[in-house]
Amino acid sequence: FQAEDGIRDRSPSRGLGDVYKRQPIMSSDGSGNWRDRGFDPENIRGDELAKWVWLGWIGLAVVVLGSVGMSMVYDIGASEEGVVLRFGKTLQTVPPGLHWKLPWPIDTVYKVPVQRIQTLEFGFATQRPGRMPQYAPETKEDLAVSEMLTGDLNLGNVEWIVQYRVNDPVQYLFKIGSTEVVDWRALSNGTQSEVNPAVPDTIRDISESVVRKLVGDSSIDYVLTIGRDQIAKQAQVLLQKELDGFEAGVDIITVKLQTTSPPTACLLYTSPSPRDGLLSRMPSSA
Repeated sequence: FQAEDGIRDRSPSRGLGDVYKRQPIMSSDGSGNWRDRGFDPENIRGDELAKWVWLGWIGLAVVVLGSVGMSMVYDIGASEEGVVLRFGKTLQTVPPGLHWKLPWPIDTVYKVPVQRIQTLEFGFATQRPGRMPQYAPETKEDLAVSEMLTGDLNLGNVEWIVQYRVNDPVQYLFKIGSTEVVDWRALSNGTQSEVNPAVPDTIRDISESVVRKLVGDSSIDYVLTIGRDQIAKQAQVLLQKELDGFEAGVDIITVKLQTTSPPTACLLYTSPSPRDGLLSRMPSSA
C-alpha cells in the first residue's frame, strides 16, 4: 500500500529489507516543516552558529562582571559600624558612609548597630510600645523568670529590663558564639546585617542569675520598697563586670526593675519563736 507523507511505510513487497520513509521536521507550531518557514537546520553555517555562541558568552560575562562590580560597593548606615573581613580574618572597621571592598568571597562586611540602644525584657513582653504600651498575656515562661525566692523565704514577682549598646563591634561579633553561619541572601554582595544572637542570650542568662542572687539576699519588704533602685544599680555593676570578662563588647546602659509584687503565696516557712519554747518550759503557777 502507498503510505502518506510523514507515516512509516513498511511495504510487504520489500521483504526483510523494510525501508522507512524519512519523516519531515515539523515546525514549533505544527503547521508545517521548518523549511516552509525559511529555516533549514541542515543548512546552518558554522560561522553563524559560532556567532550566536559568542554572543551568549558575552552576555553571561556582562552579567557576572556587573554582579561583581555591585558587590564591591557597600553602604554603612548612620547608626552602624562596619567590620571588614578578608578571607575570614578581621581587616578593619569602617565608619558610616559609602565604601568599596574586594568582591565576595574575598571580603565580607558585617554591619553592627553601635549607636542603637537595645532592650531585653524579663518576666513580660511588650506587644505595642508607646505612651500607653500594650503587654502580651503572661505565660508560664514569664512566670518562670519573674518568680523569685527572697531572703526571708517569701515568693515575689520581679520584672525588669536591661538596655545595652555595642561598644566594640569586633568583640561583639566574634568573642561570644559564632557569626560564621552563611546567610545565603548576602552572597550577592558579601554584606551581612544580622547581629550575633549569642550576645543577647548571654546577657539574658547572666542578668537573670544576678537579679536572682540579689533578690535572694534581700527581704521581701526591701525588694518591694526602698531596695528596688539599689538592687538595679548593683545588678548593672555585676552584669557589666561579667560581660567584660567574656569580652562581649557591650555597655550596659541601665537595669531597671519594672514591677515588684507581694508574694503570690504566703510565707513558705516560719521558724518557731524562741519565746514559744521558753513559755512551754516555764512551771505552772497552779
